[in-house]
Amino acid sequence: ETLATDILHDLQRVHDLHGNQVTWLKSAVWYIKKLIDRQTSWWNFEKETLYPQLTHLTDPSAGLNRDELEQSFDVLDEKHRQTRHLIRKIRSVSNDLTVNEFACATFHILVGNLKHYLDALTSHIRIEREDLIPEVRKRFHS
Repeated sequence: ETLATDILHDLQRVHDLHGNQVTWLKSAVWYIKKLIDRQTSWWNFEKETLYPQLTHLTDPSAGLNRDELEQSFDVLDEKHRQTRHLIRKIRSVSNDLTVNEFACATFHILVGNLKHYLDALTSHIRIEREDLIPEVRKRFHS
């Protein structure tokens, strides 16, 4: 979340200074802002809905509605799909976040943070899809 805040702060500054010089930046700004907005919604969903449903893993008396859990997994799957789509769009319009070596330091920092952010989101999705969801399903369906 801190990285997303830093990106939004630097994005506006860099766009204001270099938006006309860096053609991909003009195209990517909307997608980057949309991605961060979607990511915030995704993580709020996890904290407020999904994780509380998973308390049954450690507290059997907490009760569980498997249909609600599967609905949450469907929502999570859609959030993953939207996020992956936006990441692909950002990488596409930016030529995989290419930056000129003579660009200002803030632009280099922004691009470095964006690369780290996109990689972290991709890893987060992979861990949830390949580890968390299958393990939860295995525990609840056994």
